[in-house]
Amino acid sequence: MKEIEMGYRGTKSKFGSITNFVKAQRVNGNYFLFRRLRYTLMGGESSYQVKILSKRLNNKQFSTLISSTHQQDLITGTQKNFKLNPWFVSGLIDAEGTFYISIRKDNEYKLGWQIGAEFQIQLHKRDLNLLLELQDFFSGIGSISIGKTRQRVTYSVKSIKDITNTIIPYFTKYTLLTQKAADFALFTKVVELINAKAHLTIEGLQNIINIKASLNLGISENLKSYFTNIIPVERPLVKATSIPNPN
Repeated sequence: MKEIEMGYRGTKSKFGSITNFVKAQRVNGNYFLFRRLRYTLMGGESSYQVKILSKRLNNKQFSTLISSTHQQDLITGTQKNFKLNPWFVSGLIDAEGTFYISIRKDNEYKLGWQIGAEFQIQLHKRDLNLLLELQDFFSGIGSISIGKTRQRVTYSVKSIKDITNTIIPYFTKYTLLTQKAADFALFTKVVELINAKAHLTIEGLQNIINIKASLNLGISENLKSYFTNIIPVERPLVKATSIPNPN
């Protein structure tokens, strides 16, 4: 169908003394990505933060990450009550998700180190709709960012409260099956230490570093230069022998 340009409208947002103008071009076509999505550009940031407001995107279109048969299963239902299948979410995270612990030098903190936890999934920008649905599935927590240069979109949850109250209980119930399950178990231990304020002590910080050494890609060479007595903890054994649900 030939697209007919209908002009544009300007909306204004202020961050401090900086005023950003965002031109939202309206096009009579099938570009679902910008048709109903309202977003806020975060000035000076490396990516755009997508704010989920009152309306959802009409088009439930997904990429080849999902087979056509499963697309129909997932799309069943009205826009109002559309929800992803919990086991599908676990399968998606098993394949594409990350449980990450960050340890950064920061002299503003008591021990000179900032400890953070993050649950993240990054996909191609054509899967933005899927990440929007995933954020809805997790009751709206976290944020979605759109890379400026790469064709990637990222959904991440960094709040320790949200990770503790939502992310960890969910994946404890709807378990992961691959080595991602071991990462999740180690990630959970670090979050427990953070909640217990153990990261504010030298002993607790060392425990977190030892856990991180066995998590994901381990410890960077830069971090090793600061901590010379790292003893990686034993990774949990993944004992899954069957798929609990076809989704």
